[in-house]
Amino acid sequence: MPFFTNYQVKTEWCLGDRKIDVAILDSLNEPILLIEILNTHKVTVEKSADIVQYPWVEIKAKSVLQNQRVLKVERHHRFPQEYDNVSQLSFSLC
Repeated sequence: MPFFTNYQVKTEWCLGDRKIDVAILDSLNEPILLIEILNTHKVTVEKSADIVQYPWVEIKAKSVLQNQRVLKVERHHRFPQEYDNVSQLSFSLC
């Protein structure tokens, strides 16, 4: 991830009573980006409210299985404003 430095990746990370599929954390274990993987259920309104203070993305499990090096974002929160009208973001992990 070229725009993050000194980060760590945790799967099934706990944020209060919520489990986050993947969390990218800074050196102080503070979330930089939360990643939710959509298989059968989208992030609920309740979960969205619980993680509203952090940047997060939702990606489809199927797209991850097709290409593990590119995340195709279905929904996002707290991204720069220029991404608000983009129907599908992608970013490379290589």
